[in-house]
Amino acid sequence: MSPALVHSGFHSLDGARYLLRQGWPVRICALVAHHSGAGFLAADAQIVRELATFEQEDSSVTDALAYADQTVGPTGERLTLMERFDESLHRYGPTEADARRARLPYLQHVEARVAARLRLRSCS
Repeated sequence: MSPALVHSGFHSLDGARYLLRQGWPVRICALVAHHSGAGFLAADAQIVRELATFEQEDSSVTDALAYADQTVGPTGERLTLMERFDESLHRYGPTEADARRARLPYLQHVEARVAARLRLRSCS
Protein backbone atom coordinates (compact mmCIF):
# COMPACT_ATOMS: atom_id res chain seq x y z
CA MET A 1 0.00 0.00 0.00
CA SER A 2 1.27 3.47 -0.82
CA PRO A 3 2.82 5.23 2.21
CA ALA A 4 0.35 8.09 1.65
CA LEU A 5 -2.50 5.65 2.34
CA VAL A 6 -1.06 4.21 5.55
CA HIS A 7 -2.57 5.75 8.66
CA SER A 8 -2.96 3.01 11.24
CA GLY A 9 -0.46 0.58 9.73
CA PHE A 10 -3.17 -2.11 9.76
CA HIS A 11 -3.70 -2.69 6.06
CA SER A 12 -7.31 -3.87 6.13
CA LEU A 13 -8.37 -0.85 8.17
CA ASP A 14 -6.32 1.57 6.07
CA GLY A 15 -7.76 0.04 2.90
CA ALA A 16 -11.32 0.33 4.20
CA ARG A 17 -10.83 3.96 5.18
CA TYR A 18 -9.31 4.76 1.80
CA LEU A 19 -12.29 3.21 0.00
CA LEU A 20 -14.69 5.11 2.26
CA ARG A 21 -12.96 8.39 1.36
CA GLN A 22 -13.27 7.45 -2.31
CA GLY A 23 -17.04 7.03 -1.96
CA TRP A 24 -17.29 3.23 -2.06
CA PRO A 25 -20.38 1.68 -0.46
CA VAL A 26 -20.08 1.16 3.29
CA ARG A 27 -20.62 -2.60 2.89
CA ILE A 28 -17.60 -2.92 0.58
CA CYS A 29 -15.50 -0.89 3.03
CA ALA A 30 -16.61 -3.14 5.89
CA LEU A 31 -15.77 -6.27 3.90
CA VAL A 32 -12.27 -4.90 3.32
CA ALA A 33 -11.87 -3.88 6.96
CA HIS A 34 -12.69 -7.36 8.24
CA HIS A 35 -11.39 -9.50 5.37
CA SER A 36 -9.70 -12.81 6.12
CA GLY A 37 -10.29 -12.66 9.85
CA ALA A 38 -8.51 -9.34 10.32
CA GLY A 39 -9.74 -9.15 13.89
CA PHE A 40 -7.46 -12.06 14.82
CA LEU A 41 -4.47 -9.94 13.81
CA ALA A 42 -5.56 -6.74 15.54
CA ALA A 43 -3.41 -6.79 18.65
CA ASP A 44 -3.71 -3.09 19.43
CA ALA A 45 -6.83 -2.03 21.35
CA GLN A 46 -7.15 1.14 19.24
CA ILE A 47 -7.19 -0.93 16.03
CA VAL A 48 -9.84 -3.21 17.53
CA ARG A 49 -12.01 -0.17 18.35
CA GLU A 50 -11.53 1.29 14.89
CA LEU A 51 -12.35 -2.02 13.19
CA ALA A 52 -15.55 -2.12 15.23
CA THR A 53 -16.73 1.05 13.46
CA PHE A 54 -17.25 -1.19 10.41
CA GLU A 55 -19.99 -3.80 10.64
CA GLN A 56 -18.63 -7.33 10.47
CA GLU A 57 -20.56 -9.50 8.06
CA ASP A 58 -20.72 -13.29 8.26
CA SER A 59 -21.81 -14.59 4.86
CA SER A 60 -20.85 -16.55 1.78
CA VAL A 61 -19.38 -13.29 0.45
CA THR A 62 -17.00 -12.95 3.40
CA ASP A 63 -16.02 -16.60 2.97
CA ALA A 64 -15.35 -16.12 -0.75
CA LEU A 65 -13.29 -13.00 -0.08
CA ALA A 66 -11.19 -14.71 2.61
CA TYR A 67 -10.72 -17.81 0.46
CA ALA A 68 -9.60 -15.74 -2.53
CA ASP A 69 -7.24 -13.69 -0.35
CA GLN A 70 -5.75 -16.72 1.36
CA THR A 71 -5.13 -18.84 -1.74
CA VAL A 72 -3.11 -16.29 -3.69
CA GLY A 73 0.43 -15.25 -2.80
CA PRO A 74 1.74 -11.70 -2.57
CA THR A 75 2.86 -11.75 -6.22
CA GLY A 76 -0.34 -13.34 -7.54
CA GLU A 77 0.66 -17.00 -7.60
CA ARG A 78 -1.95 -19.62 -6.69
CA LEU A 79 -1.27 -21.24 -3.31
CA THR A 80 -3.01 -23.67 -1.01
CA LEU A 81 -4.26 -22.28 2.26
CA MET A 82 -1.35 -23.88 4.13
CA GLU A 83 1.22 -22.59 1.61
CA ARG A 84 -0.20 -19.09 2.07
CA PHE A 85 -0.20 -19.52 5.83
CA ASP A 86 3.46 -20.59 5.81
CA GLU A 87 4.34 -17.75 3.44
CA SER A 88 2.71 -15.18 5.73
CA LEU A 89 4.47 -16.57 8.81
CA HIS A 90 7.78 -16.26 6.97
CA ARG A 91 7.01 -12.76 5.66
CA TYR A 92 5.71 -11.28 8.93
CA GLY A 93 7.98 -13.21 11.28
CA PRO A 94 7.59 -14.11 14.94
CA THR A 95 5.93 -10.86 16.00
CA GLU A 96 2.64 -11.89 14.39
CA ALA A 97 3.02 -15.67 14.44
CA ASP A 98 0.73 -16.31 17.42
CA ALA A 99 -2.09 -14.17 15.98
CA ARG A 100 -1.74 -15.88 12.60
CA ARG A 101 -1.85 -19.30 14.25
CA ALA A 102 -4.97 -18.26 16.20
CA ARG A 103 -6.60 -17.26 12.92
CA LEU A 104 -5.80 -20.55 11.15
CA PRO A 105 -8.85 -22.55 12.40
CA TYR A 106 -11.13 -19.75 11.19
CA LEU A 107 -9.50 -19.86 7.74
CA GLN A 108 -9.72 -23.66 7.63
CA HIS A 109 -13.46 -23.43 8.36
CA VAL A 110 -13.80 -20.82 5.61
CA GLU A 111 -11.99 -23.12 3.19
CA ALA A 112 -14.29 -26.03 4.09
CA ARG A 113 -17.44 -23.92 3.63
CA VAL A 114 -16.26 -22.62 0.24
CA ALA A 115 -15.36 -26.15 -0.89
CA ALA A 116 -18.80 -27.41 0.18
CA ARG A 117 -20.53 -24.59 -1.71
CA LEU A 118 -18.49 -25.33 -4.82
CA ARG A 119 -19.36 -29.04 -4.60
CA LEU A 120 -23.07 -28.18 -4.28
CA ARG A 121 -22.87 -25.88 -7.30
CA SER A 122 -21.17 -28.53 -9.42
CA CYS A 123 -23.89 -31.06 -8.53
CA SER A 124 -26.76 -28.83 -9.60
